[in-house]
Amino acid sequence: MKNILFVLFVLFVLFASISLLCFGDDDYSYVNTQDRFSFAQFYVGANGYQNTLELPKTPQSNTLESTNVSNIALTLGGVHFWGKADFYVTFPFGSKVELIDQSYTYNPGVETGGRWYIKTLANHSLSPFVGAGLSFPSLSEENMGRRQKITFPVSAGIAYTYYPFIFDVYAKYTADNAFNISTDGLEPKKLPIDKLSLNLGAKWTYDTTQIERNTTRQPLSSGLHYYLGAGPSTAWSTTKDSNERFNIQNMSIYNSPTNFPEFSMGVEYLWMKNEAFRTMLNLSYKPQVLTRDAFKATQEYKNSAFSFDVFQTFADYQGFTPFIGLSVASNNLSYVLESTDRRIKYEDSSIEPGIIFGWDIIPSMADHFFLRTSLRYYPNVSIKSEDEEINFPNFEFNFIQAIYRF
Repeated sequence: MKNILFVLFVLFVLFASISLLCFGDDDYSYVNTQDRFSFAQFYVGANGYQNTLELPKTPQSNTLESTNVSNIALTLGGVHFWGKADFYVTFPFGSKVELIDQSYTYNPGVETGGRWYIKTLANHSLSPFVGAGLSFPSLSEENMGRRQKITFPVSAGIAYTYYPFIFDVYAKYTADNAFNISTDGLEPKKLPIDKLSLNLGAKWTYDTTQIERNTTRQPLSSGLHYYLGAGPSTAWSTTKDSNERFNIQNMSIYNSPTNFPEFSMGVEYLWMKNEAFRTMLNLSYKPQVLTRDAFKATQEYKNSAFSFDVFQTFADYQGFTPFIGLSVASNNLSYVLESTDRRIKYEDSSIEPGIIFGWDIIPSMADHFFLRTSLRYYPNVSIKSEDEEINFPNFEFNFIQAIYRF
């Protein structure tokens, strides 16, 4: 894979150079006009990269062995702000590493983030960029279980546009890129992963509003509108709990995410046919399940949660409409721990206040269909048992939700 990446990098440089010589940096902008229809364009693509892990040869060994792992990831996203910014979500495939007595699986995890193009994307043109993201890498093995964490990678690179394709090459740096994990059930070991990696990617863009741009439609009437929505979400605990529950290693869920679908229904009040001023009442259902398996023990966190949100948009920047508001969650919590010598179960329900913020992408004020991204934070989601306070995920990130309003 390392040689393949190098070859692809050389081909990228040659392709960009020849295209620049043949076509020049013409005046064709990636997005022709700065209207709300051209504010964002959807893309789908793939990227490849390589990391070096250091893993113990045997569970009891303190000697680490360097191993190269390669990954390919599916990328979904959109170019925003008329070719100046890029927001994305990547879904990588895991890599298996075979050692003497152990078989590890490393997955860089889902990553979401954004890039800012120093030079606006334009056809047959190179555009340098910088970016930052949020990712959820994991390392797993049959006995020690699966360990997942949250990292904050930053990147810098260059993109080349051959419309409707975008090719990019970039370096990604992750400061805290090591796993602190027990491989034998005793003291945790620090297993380092390369902080710096070379990435190559290709994307195909598509203007989903090209039909609407040439169609005249009446804006939605002011007043009440109902809507339904659904999309993928993730949640994690921002509160540190006991280091390892009941002396079983690898059981902490601090900064360990769980993925789940989110379903929404609600009503919005549209003020004076203006997307900048919309008041929304929203009800969401969020079935969250987080499990941990390690050293013949299993723990499960369940939260069948409903949230009631009230939020208000406060701007409409050519289809980008941010909002902020309040959220109240109704949590039905369940915690189960099973091991060779015990079974513990706690249940509880609670009402927790929080905040919600995010944004909608609405190409036209006549649109019934649009996309929403939202984040919720609740200060405390937990079960208070006799021995300790068991914390549950309390920060939620709804990557992208498809909304249809009536």
